[in-house]
Amino acid sequence: MAMENGKILQLKIVIMGTRPPVWRTILIENTATYADLHDAIQHSFGWTDSHLHEFRSRNTTIGRHHKELDEPENRADFDSKKTMLLQFLEKPGDKIDYNYDFGDDWQHKIRLEKIIPHKKGQKYPVCIGGAMACPPDDCGGIYGFEDFKKAVSDKKHPEHKEMLEWAGGYFDPEEFSVEDANARLGHKRKKGGGRPGWGWVFTGKAKTQKKGKLQ
Repeated sequence: MAMENGKILQLKIVIMGTRPPVWRTILIENTATYADLHDAIQHSFGWTDSHLHEFRSRNTTIGRHHKELDEPENRADFDSKKTMLLQFLEKPGDKIDYNYDFGDDWQHKIRLEKIIPHKKGQKYPVCIGGAMACPPDDCGGIYGFEDFKKAVSDKKHPEHKEMLEWAGGYFDPEEFSVEDANARLGHKRKKGGGRPGWGWVFTGKAKTQKKGKLQ
């Protein structure tokens, strides 16, 4: 049975291999495109969108189509700007993969937790939960991230100063703020808002983050 348009998907997204897990939960319209989901992942985690990416559902790939640059045999099966989420995320429990930065190979597992009605007055996407800081771009993948965390967390580590400076002077592996995630998504908090992720209004301008600093 096909999913109705106008529904909201609650997605939990986990960066595979991270310990403790780095994850975010977002709400997004089922009629949003996979290009929209890519943007939501980038902003909710704090990535800088500096690398290529691709979604995969079983043996099907979804990504950006660059007719001038792509070799036909390397082009994704579906164009992420023209493919809606409901095409591959239809029912709770459905999963897709998202790979960001083919060099560092950040594999994200996306699971549809539940489908809920659209909340009147709420703009989407919105982040409603998460844990742990996003790895810095270009830190070398999972193993590089583990080495980076050890260096910045230990003042006696021989690379402590160098790594901390590279990260912009500050990095707390356990830091996560739903408010910061939603600010990057283009929301601002209403006075007296409810639980995290709700009581947000949309400002219409998503923000980017570089090296731990909100731009």
